[in-house]
Amino acid sequence: MRYSIIVVFITLFSLAGVAVADIPPDPGYKRVSLNLIIQPQEDFSDYRFFVKTGAALNEVKLKKGEQFVVKSQGGGAFYRSGILLAVPTTSLAKLSETANGSELSEMQKAIYDGKVPGSIELLKHTFIRDVPVKDAAGMKDPVFKIEKSEAGLKATPIAGNANEPGVNTTQYSREPKTPLFWATVGGGSLLTLAFILLGARLIRRSKSKTVEFGRSNEVF
Repeated sequence: MRYSIIVVFITLFSLAGVAVADIPPDPGYKRVSLNLIIQPQEDFSDYRFFVKTGAALNEVKLKKGEQFVVKSQGGGAFYRSGILLAVPTTSLAKLSETANGSELSEMQKAIYDGKVPGSIELLKHTFIRDVPVKDAAGMKDPVFKIEKSEAGLKATPIAGNANEPGVNTTQYSREPKTPLFWATVGGGSLLTLAFILLGARLIRRSKSKTVEFGRSNEVF
C-alpha cells in the first residue's frame, strides 16, 4: 500500500511539473520546430563532429556530398537549442569512449565541458522557436555548409532560417506576460506544492500504521 501511494505521488508530481514547464507562446507568436541541415564540403578525417544539447552529447558522421539532418532531441526547454562542435581526432586519442551506464563517457564529458584542446564551436542552432504568426509559414530548416578556414573549420549558412532578428530564440518570449500567464504559473506551483505536502502526509501515515502493527505483534 505504501509503495502504491509513493508511485501515485511521483506520477502526479511529474504531471504537475510538466504542466508548469509547457508554457504556450505569447499572443501573436507561434511555436515552430526547425531541423539543422549540414552539408560537408570535404571529408574531414582530422575531426569528429558532435551536437551538444541539454545534458546530451551525440556524434554525427559527416561525409562529403552527403547531407546530414540533425533533429530536435525534445525534452522541453532544456533541449531547445544545440551546439555543433568539431573536435580534432588527435586530441581524443587518450580519452576513453567506454560508456558508464547512463552517464557520459570520459571522452564525451571532456567534450561537453569544453576541455578538449582544439575544439571548434561551429554554430549554435535553436530547434524550437517562437516566431510571429505571420512569419511561421515561411520558416525553413536552416542549411549550413562546413568547410575549411584559416582557423580550421567554419560553418556558413546557405539556405533556410538561421537565427534572425524578430525570431525569438530564448526559452520563452520576452513579450510582457499576461495575467493569465502568471495565473497559470502560480496555479501550477501551488498544485505542485499541494502534491508534495499530500504525499509527505500519506507516507507518514503509512509509516505510523506499520509501527503500530509491529507493536501489537510484540504484545501477543
